[in-house]
Amino acid sequence: MRLYRKVVQYLLSQHEKYFVFLGWALFILIGLLQIYKIKGGFITNYGADIIAPVMLYYTTRTKKTFLSELKKEGLNEKQTFTLLWFLCAGWEILQYFNPKIPILNITRGTLDFRDLVTYTGTLIVCYYSDITRIGKTAKSG
Repeated sequence: MRLYRKVVQYLLSQHEKYFVFLGWALFILIGLLQIYKIKGGFITNYGADIIAPVMLYYTTRTKKTFLSELKKEGLNEKQTFTLLWFLCAGWEILQYFNPKIPILNITRGTLDFRDLVTYTGTLIVCYYSDITRIGKTAKSG
């Protein structure tokens, strides 16, 4: 486990911009696949549900998004987890009511509790990695 942490810290410190670029590129690619109704199995069903919370968590914790400006000192790990979980769950629950909001056309679908489990699991991994200091290197950058 110690080697894993060293590897992750090295990658985050030395190649952070590449991981961020790759994350957003995958997020956009998956979004385009969903918009054009291309069936990609796991990738289109759960890819965005995994990548979006990771990217939102990262950008919020590194103060690179408006979400982190909600408080002057930024959001701590628990506040970030809670805020993003409610945003992700709210987005999913909106699909149940199917309001005619244009932004929902990106992910128009039905409420799927597996998506909620995916959001929750992904955010738990982000939170755990953050509080165990794997993510501390990314925060200081």
